[in-house]
Parts: sequence; structure tokens; C-alpha cells
Amino acid sequence: MASAKANLDVAQKLNITARKGDTFRLKVTFTDSSGIAISVSNYTYRLQVRDDASDDTDSGAIIDLSGDGSVNSNGFEIGSSGDVTIHMSASTMSNINGGKYVYDLEATHTTDNSLVQTWLKGSFVVNEDVTVNV
Repeated sequence: MASAKANLDVAQKLNITARKGDTFRLKVTFTDSSGIAISVSNYTYRLQVRDDASDDTDSGAIIDLSGDGSVNSNGFEIGSSGDVTIHMSASTMSNINGGKYVYDLEATHTTDNSLVQTWLKGSFVVNEDVTVNV
């Protein structure tokens, strides 16, 4: 009997480095295996940054963003070509101490909310800032 494998983990690794106190904007284009942009407008998104991946308590998230694509200072902007832009304000970023964290980005289908997939994962490094905004 031949052995087979099924890997249902579609999350792509994307390590992020940002600066404390700076506005955070990251545009990511999602594509299928052929490189064709997928429709991202049929999803809501959630991104969490944590000290450690094993900390899954409600209060363990250092950053917790969620949204349906409505543009605001902390959330997501949905583009027309498979683009999702993650926004965090300078004030949100100023509340994070420099250090190495972990994050992931989860997508939930809007018409079938039982379809939940983690699309991105990786390290989230915050470099300390010299200029302090007061």
C-alpha cells in the first residue's frame, strides 16, 4: 500500500519587522498555486500578535485586529486584486515593547463561517525607536 500525505495547513510564513511608534501598513497579495490573485473580499480577517504561540489565552494577545475590510487606523483594507493591507496606527505600535513576538492572520469566509483558514504566520519583530512621540 502506498503511503500518502495530506497537508491542510495553507499558512505561508512571512516574518515581519516593524518599528515601535511608527505607522504600520503592510500590503499582501494572495494568489492561488498558479499565481492568480484570489478573491479576498469574501472574507473577514483577524490578526493576533503574541509573546509565544503556545499562549492562547484571551488576554494573551498583544495586538488583536479584526475586520471586514472597512478602512480604519487599526484593521484591514481589502483591494481588488487579491490585496489585503494591514493597518496599525502609530499609537498602537507605540504601546508594543521592542522584542520578538509571533503572529498569524486568519481568514473566515463570510457566507460559510465554518471555513476558517490561517493564511499567514511568522515572527513579528518590533525594533525600539529613538524618537519618542509624546
